[in-house]
Amino acid sequence: MEIISLAVIFLLITIIGTLGNAIVLFVICVNKQLHDRTNILIGNLALADLLFLIYCAPVTAYSYVFSWGLSESLCYIAVTLQYVTCYVSVWTLVFLAYDRYLSITSSTVTRIRQGNAVIYACVVIWVAMFGINFLHMRNVGVLRFQYGNDTRAACVDSLTIATEEASIGEARVYYWSFNLLAFLLPLSLSIVFYFLLVKELWKERMVKSKSSKRMKRHATRMVFIVIITFAICWMPQNIRFFLRGLNYPELSFWEMNTELLFLIQSTAQILAYLNSLLNPILYGLLSERPQMEASSNSHSEFITSSALSQSRHTEQTTVCAEDMNDDSEHMPCAKLIRVEQMVIHSSFDEENQPNSF
Repeated sequence: MEIISLAVIFLLITIIGTLGNAIVLFVICVNKQLHDRTNILIGNLALADLLFLIYCAPVTAYSYVFSWGLSESLCYIAVTLQYVTCYVSVWTLVFLAYDRYLSITSSTVTRIRQGNAVIYACVVIWVAMFGINFLHMRNVGVLRFQYGNDTRAACVDSLTIATEEASIGEARVYYWSFNLLAFLLPLSLSIVFYFLLVKELWKERMVKSKSSKRMKRHATRMVFIVIITFAICWMPQNIRFFLRGLNYPELSFWEMNTELLFLIQSTAQILAYLNSLLNPILYGLLSERPQMEASSNSHSEFITSSALSQSRHTEQTTVCAEDMNDDSEHMPCAKLIRVEQMVIHSSFDEENQPNSF
């Protein structure tokens, strides 16, 4: 009964998260005013989250309920896409953190020039993440084993680790490289960019107008939310991976008790998958401007579109006027747990950038 309930939770996360990320992609695609640097990155994040949910949570739900009865090719494709989309999400969030910082420190001309290269940056992210995961994916496969009188099968990330044929060094590289490249490094970079952003916003020259003061408060709140959200969603999964590498080939303490193993593994997975579900919600709801700004720009936009995207033109004009008056310068899907991306989000106001989430 517990397994069935867990599978239902995974499927609900998949459905809700897929719908949310699909809406984000749809809004960005149909609204030309959202074809800017920031929203292209948000669209890339939504695409990665969408593919991650489609290929991860359903496979996990299937693996909990059934013995793997699908082809080895499908197992390889599913595992590969799960890891690649996870890494793409993580590093897109780092680029978004950098983009938020850039929006404050760079001139309009510089931002326009850099905006022309953002699509190439997204392509590079995808290609690089496929390259990073290529070596790890060589051991993906279907593990067949005896369970009582039955022969069962599971799609696993690494056959050599699952069968304990891998050396201690190989296992630690496998687990700890994920800790480093999908958690510690991107989290550290995002914190640095957001710290620099908040520092810039708190400078005296940035807080002379009421709009700039509002930006300062909004930036501080967003920094807290995105870092806490990321840490909550990713910490359990990464602690598990770290301890797996540390104790390999011995079992960790929670793996010696079936009930405890199920509880820890399922909780870590749910939190990780929730990250992809939360991304579009955070971008849609944690915006400083009310939805009615978007609807005032275009009555043809659906309510969902106005909830996800806000017009920047009206308030930017006010900011410019106030600034002039003040003389201012201006974040096993089968046997091994699949891991997911962090939630580093920012919807800080960006001067001279018409529309963004």
